[in-house]
Amino acid sequence: MSNQNIRTYRKKFLQTLAISGGLLLLAFSIFPDSPAFKKQNLDIVTAETNNQTPVNLDLTSIQNAREIKLTKFVAITGADKIEFDYQFKLDDEKLKNLLEKSLAAGSNFQDIQFEVFADSNTENIAMGGLSESTFRLEGETYMGSVSFTFDKKTIPEYDSLTLRINNLSWEDYDDYQSALAEATKTNAISFEVPTALRYEGDWSFKVQK
Repeated sequence: MSNQNIRTYRKKFLQTLAISGGLLLLAFSIFPDSPAFKKQNLDIVTAETNNQTPVNLDLTSIQNAREIKLTKFVAITGADKIEFDYQFKLDDEKLKNLLEKSLAAGSNFQDIQFEVFADSNTENIAMGGLSESTFRLEGETYMGSVSFTFDKKTIPEYDSLTLRINNLSWEDYDDYQSALAEATKTNAISFEVPTALRYEGDWSFKVQK
């Protein structure tokens, strides 16, 4: 999965169109008490009832002195969907400042890159679909939630799945506002916002069925 240094306004616009046309969940402004967030939790509860995959987990992976915990993972085979929750200690002042700016502006979108592998297969099955990612803060803990819905591909039969988080990145909302204002002034159809902070690594978690 290639790294991306910038995200464009066009990309956000197209993602928004795709979501509004085919899904009820919003990728950029899902809050814990919103219907979309409750729908994600309902999926997790349903999967737990059907014993499809372990739900409550406490798996830890450390990369570049950054520990990430996988606390929930669900593979919903009937709906061709993967959902997972993760968290890490919020001890980075720069990140805390960026997150507070985003939340103050009403956005809890999280840019994440990840892969999923079935058993010993080296093919990433989490491709060709729609990924929705949000975050929230609880005290000094960063908590992220991801839902990935397959486009055409279905989840294969498996004994275990391996989730690999490769990249977490954030932009400065002030930079976004400046770029948006400039694009509006010049009637530009797209604009670029630089990445303000990035965590890169190979945080891997193996989940047994």
